[in-house]
Amino acid sequence: MKKRVSYNLKSYLVPLASIIVVACIAWLRASRRDDMAYLWIFLGLIVFMVIMMLFFSPVSIHLTDNVISLKSPLRSISVPLDEIIRIRNFVPSPSAKSPFGARDWMGTWGQFKDSRVGKYQAFYGNPDNCYLIELSNGKNYLIGCDDVSDIISSVLKRRPDLNADGKLAIN
Repeated sequence: MKKRVSYNLKSYLVPLASIIVVACIAWLRASRRDDMAYLWIFLGLIVFMVIMMLFFSPVSIHLTDNVISLKSPLRSISVPLDEIIRIRNFVPSPSAKSPFGARDWMGTWGQFKDSRVGKYQAFYGNPDNCYLIELSNGKNYLIGCDDVSDIISSVLKRRPDLNADGKLAIN
């Protein structure tokens, strides 16, 4: 099963505006001082930002019998289904802290920390369509895609040891 990650308008506007602002600053600095070093430094910064987006921005979610694959344009992360101890709907907090992540840069991706669940790896576009996966090794993934309820029910079908609210049933 494959589900697409939908972005909100802000996820398109923030990177575009940032790149335009950085490019304008570089051009103004280079033209005022007749020094092309500023232009090259800022051009390198723009290239770095675009490469980061290509490696980390969410594009789609693939659910197979064994894994949930989180696809970006240049990489893929696999979350094994047998390590899931809980899966549930979750709306991310706008006040979540991000030491290594980006919010609204072609989706939201990277490491975040929320007071409700602790640290998690974010991988979503629209914050209203998200679910949280908690793994047995302590890692958490906040994933977003179209038709979240279909993904959750499919995981629950593949993992009969998870009960109806997505928690691991203890025998």
